[in-house]
Amino acid sequence: MASVNVQFRLVSILKQYGREKGLGDAFSLQLDEGTTLAQAMERAGVPLRRVGRFLKSGRALMPEYAPADGDVIDVVPPTISGG
Repeated sequence: MASVNVQFRLVSILKQYGREKGLGDAFSLQLDEGTTLAQAMERAGVPLRRVGRFLKSGRALMPEYAPADGDVIDVVPPTISGG
């Protein structure tokens, strides 16, 4: 099976998961082609329930999206706003 190299950039509080796993705030993963963003986060140790959205060039992606080789994905926590 072919593989793809994908860069992930963790934002805000999610950076702690990358640091705990020794990956840092930004890291690359070599994934099997067809691996979803949700599966990649599981592999990286970032709980999907802590992810608010995935962004590629500012556009939101679903967790079921299978990234392509060279994609750069921002992983953003949920936003909380107060009144």
